[in-house]
Amino acid sequence: MSHPGKECDKALNQLYDEGGFRYWAGAYMDLLLNSERNRVAYDVWAKRTCERINDPMKRNLLAPLNPPHPFGTKRPSLEQDYFEQFNKPNVHVIDTNTHPIVEVTPCGLVTTDAKLHEADIIAIATGFDASTRSLGSMGICDTDGVNLGERWREGVSTFLGLKVPGFPNISLPYCAQAPTPFTNGPVFIEFQANFIRDMIKKMQSDGTQAVEPHSAAVQGWRIQMETISQMTLFPQTKSWYTGANIPEKPVELLYHYGGIPRYRDACEEAIHLLEDLAK
Repeated sequence: MSHPGKECDKALNQLYDEGGFRYWAGAYMDLLLNSERNRVAYDVWAKRTCERINDPMKRNLLAPLNPPHPFGTKRPSLEQDYFEQFNKPNVHVIDTNTHPIVEVTPCGLVTTDAKLHEADIIAIATGFDASTRSLGSMGICDTDGVNLGERWREGVSTFLGLKVPGFPNISLPYCAQAPTPFTNGPVFIEFQANFIRDMIKKMQSDGTQAVEPHSAAVQGWRIQMETISQMTLFPQTKSWYTGANIPEKPVELLYHYGGIPRYRDACEEAIHLLEDLAK
């Protein structure tokens, strides 16, 4: 973070005013790497957000003075007037961390403080098993007949987040161990599609019938993922970025946070040599 004091505050407020993901993805490069810088960003975010919420109790729950986790290590809301909705008299905020839900009745939800929260409709939003659950449930099996979900039971294993050992010629775009959720989705998918196209052209040119990553390439990619993870603030938060929101799922940073240039260079090198893809 190069801007000192007032300049930093001015820049962060400008990003907040612009809305969308700019405050999260367009701020300083060390936002998710440095806890002190992260706290500066959170304090500005909390101050501005609290100004939009009338009820003090709701403010304390939605934008507390002390952050419940490093800012941005859970996906921020892409919103324009989300917090203003809590000013409506029919909108309430219940802290289920303090008083968890213990029962669902025909009339609503009961929490541990014995209160019934009446509701006509319940929208169940309990998080999701990002990137791995859907692929692991499709019945895709490797050359030994082992399901992909079983292969990933102890942790994700890929090269470039695209190629999986034991699954020759299968490519998994927009998957785990790639920069997936830290990108502009359509643009990134196009890049990966071009990679797959170029790989097929290279295979045809070289007369290669099948490609799959060898163990050294997969292990090297996993080490890079783990090294980058330890540099970030993501491990401090229970979120779908790490799989910590799913019981019994291995906790690991599921996505490559090394930046698009580094990821692009790794893909281009793999295409040029095909060394890490040819078994």
